[in-house]
Amino acid sequence: MKNLLKMLSATLLVVTVFLACNQAAKDPFTLTGEIEGIKDGKIEFYYYVVADGKLDFVRDTVDIKDGKFSFSGNFEIPQNYSASIIGNPNARFGFYAENTHMKITANIKDLNDYKIEGSQLNIDAINHRKASAEIRENNGYNKLMDEFMIYLQDEEKKNDPRRFEIEKEMDAISDKVAALTPKFIKENPGSYYSVILTEGLCRGKAPAEIEALVKALSPEMQQTKAMQNMLAKASELKATEIGLDKIIQASNVSYKIDKTFKGKDKKDVVYLGMASNDKVCALKEDGTVLLMNSNGKSMKSFKAELKGKASCIAVDLLDNMYVFSAYGETETQKIRGKVYERFIPKGISCAVYNTKGKKVNAFDLEGAKTATGARIADGKLIVANYGDRQIGIYDKENGKLTSKIEGMRPCCGILDFSVNEKNEVLVANLGAFRVESYDFTGKKIVAFGSRGRNISEFHGCCNPVSVAYLSNGAIVTVEKDPTQVKVFSKEGAKMIQGVEELVKGCSYIPMIVDSKNNLYLASPEKGMIKCVSL
Repeated sequence: MKNLLKMLSATLLVVTVFLACNQAAKDPFTLTGEIEGIKDGKIEFYYYVVADGKLDFVRDTVDIKDGKFSFSGNFEIPQNYSASIIGNPNARFGFYAENTHMKITANIKDLNDYKIEGSQLNIDAINHRKASAEIRENNGYNKLMDEFMIYLQDEEKKNDPRRFEIEKEMDAISDKVAALTPKFIKENPGSYYSVILTEGLCRGKAPAEIEALVKALSPEMQQTKAMQNMLAKASELKATEIGLDKIIQASNVSYKIDKTFKGKDKKDVVYLGMASNDKVCALKEDGTVLLMNSNGKSMKSFKAELKGKASCIAVDLLDNMYVFSAYGETETQKIRGKVYERFIPKGISCAVYNTKGKKVNAFDLEGAKTATGARIADGKLIVANYGDRQIGIYDKENGKLTSKIEGMRPCCGILDFSVNEKNEVLVANLGAFRVESYDFTGKKIVAFGSRGRNISEFHGCCNPVSVAYLSNGAIVTVEKDPTQVKVFSKEGAKMIQGVEELVKGCSYIPMIVDSKNNLYLASPEKGMIKCVSL
């Protein structure tokens, strides 16, 4: 569902996190506030930062005395803050801190419905948010969301036709909300908030589209640091996005579904690997490792000893299987009266098994808390680390980090890649709507892709989720929601026909390629399918 993740986030969170924009201001930032309904207490201010590839928070706490508080700072560029009353996690609001004198007045019953003075940036943001909320309210979005959650949480109703009708209705409302953004920018090209909105629109766009979006702003806004960064990004993309005809030499590559493949019973598979003689290695959710032949017939299985949740699996040249699991804690949160569980990862464990299913080694990955994809190439262990937004290159004997490929844009808890015979790492950089190739040092080689609905583009909230090199030089990508498997050759993209919907929502779709360029894909509920190279 192309907009569900974004709209779910807007529903479950009070504040949507935007990227910062630039403003040269003379005065430092000061914020005074008056909150009706509370006498004394503490309020925490925090914002998100990415440092060394990791997502973190910057936090400050100030006192509330007789319902009043004061907060100050100095910002080269406006910073998107969240604020919450300590001891009352549901009492929170968001704003942009910029170097000016601001005043907020609110009621503890609904902090998000605050009034603000002294900042046109925040006034524009509030008006835009209210216009979006009005569209959702007038079209019954919240009622649809509540109905949708019932279908989503009930296993017996997950595939009910009404669920998919609701998704279409919610998508239509989301499109109306999304249309507000270009309209606001067009009407307010000199607003700092238009800079912030333009940053969002630039996500996943081709270089020429980025340049056109920036050019739509006023000359002053074009000179902001944020927009200059966007233009620099466009120039960088031009250097690596040299065209499919130069990246890929294979021509007219085609596939068909192998209807004789016995994979329907191979369910709950979280990741796939490839062993010798085209044996497919599947890691299941419960830690079972399953080996099958190219026809889908099970040959061997064993239960791996997992330290946590099954994550991914990699196979070396001797068919040793590296099984990864994420261990941590489960945290319970209550949002809008509903209780949700959230897994907090603490580390990644790797257990190595030989072909007989005997454990021969075990270690933790140095510094990693997530592992969403794994391969072994050139004697190195390569693991996608979603949490740190990077691909790590590790010593396969002890899990020590030797180098890393940074700058990834993962989304939905998904980050995966493949490696070719030249030891080029091909990444499904889904948050950037691109396929990108790197060497082991992290140097980008080439890239292609952009956000859109054409066959050569990647759709939805974020895609592709899987990618693979073929030995003939072509590239295969997998997109979710809806499922689309595409083969990219010199002529462009071609859809593999007959692939049914493998997952719903923002879910990963495992894929692996054998020596004959046949593709194997897994669905948690529908089992596995095989696409045969023609």
